[in-house]
Amino acid sequence: MPLSYTIDHARRIVITRASGTMSDADVEILRRQLAADPAVDPTFAHYIDLRELKRLELSSEMLRALQHTLAFRPTSRGAFVARSAFQLHTAREFTRMGEPDGQAVRTFRSAVAAETWLRKA
Repeated sequence: MPLSYTIDHARRIVITRASGTMSDADVEILRRQLAADPAVDPTFAHYIDLRELKRLELSSEMLRALQHTLAFRPTSRGAFVARSAFQLHTAREFTRMGEPDGQAVRTFRSAVAAETWLRKA
């Protein structure tokens, strides 16, 4: 599956990993899983690892819907970790979408830097 998640309750972080090709259907499955999982706390930070993502096949409607999935609440933080130019561009697009709502979502090349920033919440 191109999208998977785990929950680190001790650090209060939901960790989502993307790999291969991400489509609208994949994102919708993730959104439903997160919404239905009673272990997901919307006040937790969200760490999104794009380092294994190769291709994006998302509609503009899904891009907008995804914005609300990445930062659970306006007060929770979201951090993207990306390596390639494609991944960085994708992460920055997601980050920019959250700016009008005041969501704290940032892009990092380093997993350590992303996790450090998330812990500052």
